[in-house]
Amino acid sequence: MDNSEKKTGCFTACDFRQLVEISGILVWVTDSEGRYIYVSREVSDILGIESREIIGCSVKDFLFFGPEEKHAVLIAAKLSAKEAFSRLEIEGRRKDGSQVFLEISALPVSDDKGCFCGFSGIVKDITGYKQAENGLRSNQEFIKSIIQNSAVATFVITSEHKVIYWNRACEELTGIKASEVLGTNMHWKAFYKSPRPCVADIIIDGSAADMAKLYPVQSRSEFVEGGLHSEGWYINLGGKDRYIIFDAAPILDTAGSVVVAIETLHDITESKKAQEELAEAYRQLKVYQVQLIQAAKMDTVGTLASGVAHEVKNPLAVILQGIEYLSRNIPLDNEDNRMVLGFISEAVGRADRIIKGLLDFSSLTEMRIESQPLEAVIDSALLLVKNALDRKKIRIAKHLAPDMPPAMIDRNKFEQVLVNLFMNAIDVMPEYGELIIRGYGSSSGVREDAGPDSRAAVLEIEDNGPGIPEENLEKVFDPFFTTKRRRGGSGLGLSIVRNIIDMHGGRISLNNRVGSRGVIVQMVLAV
Repeated sequence: MDNSEKKTGCFTACDFRQLVEISGILVWVTDSEGRYIYVSREVSDILGIESREIIGCSVKDFLFFGPEEKHAVLIAAKLSAKEAFSRLEIEGRRKDGSQVFLEISALPVSDDKGCFCGFSGIVKDITGYKQAENGLRSNQEFIKSIIQNSAVATFVITSEHKVIYWNRACEELTGIKASEVLGTNMHWKAFYKSPRPCVADIIIDGSAADMAKLYPVQSRSEFVEGGLHSEGWYINLGGKDRYIIFDAAPILDTAGSVVVAIETLHDITESKKAQEELAEAYRQLKVYQVQLIQAAKMDTVGTLASGVAHEVKNPLAVILQGIEYLSRNIPLDNEDNRMVLGFISEAVGRADRIIKGLLDFSSLTEMRIESQPLEAVIDSALLLVKNALDRKKIRIAKHLAPDMPPAMIDRNKFEQVLVNLFMNAIDVMPEYGELIIRGYGSSSGVREDAGPDSRAAVLEIEDNGPGIPEENLEKVFDPFFTTKRRRGGSGLGLSIVRNIIDMHGGRISLNNRVGSRGVIVQMVLAV
């Protein structure tokens, strides 16, 4: 026999016990009858009993694992069948009744002749592990409950982009049930028609640089490191058009790697609409403010114009009388005399026209507002400018809708408006030009913010002249602004036009035609 065999042969039961006692493992051995013949002293630490209380007891009477019937039946069946079992986890009770979790393993033992001698086994106390596992499970359930019952729509995806949480608020907001997306990467379908990354996906992929391409309104989170923010309108989200704020953040493990990403959805549609309405109201307020300032300026100019006109009219009358006197009392066969009197007469005539314009501009005489068919007024005004039209061979194109409603106007004053606009157009058009008159009804009302049931008559006058320089478009209605100063223009024509339209409670705008030369004047009148 060699040295190794001698050492093995010298290994006694006493040596085995000493080894077990220092191992810290609860070891147990039974005989062929199922009675405990050895139990290590760790049984005291694990179960709170002494070894001597167990030795000689039947396994059926004492099963380490306490009074749990299901465990007793299972272990007894294994022992009766002389079957080995490994790492069987059971819940038991200590001697004092406290809970203990054990992991049991056992092997049948045979003698040299192969005859069954009993069982040997080990018991590990896994109570700490089980408590930690249960605590973790409890924490997971607690977190799940928080997310599930949160009033904020929330979903969570894993590093593989799989949805693991989709709470009730998210179901309500998106109209997508949790059962449709849990365990899948189909969360995109709640927001988009085709696959594309949500904000949480961008966090998982670490591709924050792509945010600007995917979301017009986006930023990094101000509060969470690595978090991302986006917002915008989403059409038919959960059956409604909604303005949604998305905030997503990473959840890291102890190594700093992203394990999941959580994304919340805030529906701020109503506040966004209120914000937009407030912005529009502010814009309208600025428009009205400009209009009020302009009205105040016009009122001041009107008062000044009226005073100046009356003060100048009397001296002009004296000058005209002087011209008539000179015409009768100086020899007109002298060319110089005739030329001087002609210059004076022409200058007085131009001044008189300006005075008449000033008086018309400042006139506050009461108007006779009546419902009038616009076509008759248009024809009357065209008749007054017929000579000017014929002189330049201007063609008239009238496009009046059959359902164009009558307008509430003072016929004489509105005829004055049309004559002024027609003459302006004729003056700038070339020969054989075209004057287009278009009329129709509108459901938008006179005011830009009118309700859907409002009605208005719209009249448009277009010419094919050279148009107006863009820098002058905002000035054309200002008193005394004119581009025809050398041709005797007073700059009051369009000011008088707008004044009359304002007195009717209507609107007038003047713009260059899009895509072609010329100007289009649009008037909106009450019906």
